[in-house]
Amino acid sequence: MKKKLSLIIVIAIILLMAFTNPTKAEYVDWASNKLNEAVGEDNTLASIGIELFGNSVISSTTNKKSFLIGSLFTTTYEEQEVKVIGIFGNFIPISNSFDSL
Repeated sequence: MKKKLSLIIVIAIILLMAFTNPTKAEYVDWASNKLNEAVGEDNTLASIGIELFGNSVISSTTNKKSFLIGSLFTTTYEEQEVKVIGIFGNFIPISNSFDSL
């Protein structure tokens, strides 16, 4: 009985992870917001640029590797690289951050 319950729980978690695996569009929105936060409210010109062109630039410089239960997003801009794991509908930076771009 315990084995069946454990197996059901593991399958349920895997299905939940698969259904909450973020899309590239969700990542691009998240990354654009993070970049806007990194620029700060004081730099209105940069904020306007991010609002106008951020999503298209981030989208064109980002690769997504999907592993069904999660994804690895890699954004490369001017030889700098940001790697982010997408899992359970959330994003976790694992190398660099948008502050460094």
